[in-house]
Amino acid sequence: MNARHVVAARLVGGRRAVARVVGASRGRGRRAAGPLLVASLFAAGCGGDAPSPLRVTVHSGGLADERATAVATGDGRVLTVAHAVEGARSVRVDGRAARVVRVDRRRDVAELAVPGLAAGAARFARGGDTVEVHLLRGTVSARVLRRVTARLDGASRPALELATRVQPGDSGAPVTDQDGRLVGLVFARGDDSTWVAALTG
Repeated sequence: MNARHVVAARLVGGRRAVARVVGASRGRGRRAAGPLLVASLFAAGCGGDAPSPLRVTVHSGGLADERATAVATGDGRVLTVAHAVEGARSVRVDGRAARVVRVDRRRDVAELAVPGLAAGAARFARGGDTVEVHLLRGTVSARVLRRVTARLDGASRPALELATRVQPGDSGAPVTDQDGRLVGLVFARGDDSTWVAALTG
């Protein structure tokens, strides 16, 4: 595959966008078949147990609520994708009222305050060759196909492409390394069975 190409992507459960891959480097090992994910990477940190995904319900005034996924970071705070909660009239995490406290549009990450939330905090790490995608319906292992810089909605972000499938409502699901440390959040999927997820840097 060329180091520069364009991936037509759809935000998981949301609007259509175009992600331009500015640069890429292949992961080691055999290329896995199937759809791709890309996930938003965060700063390196220490290890810990794998985080549990949390259900996010977003009401924006329409007839149907939007769904997403989040991960706890401690002290009643969680991370999810910014595109899922921006403009929302109300947000609930596992049934509890939540408030958006910070948004990083470049990485498509939002921090929410959830009073009374009791959930173990995720630990941060850098990505490896194989990761775990923690979905509300279960956890799946995924091969890292390559590291890229994706341009989405005018913003560039470091990203990973993972060989696995996601569904609407999976946006914001935590992605961890094999030691349970947080690598990033699922943020988008591509066309033609190519799924795109956000990355950490």
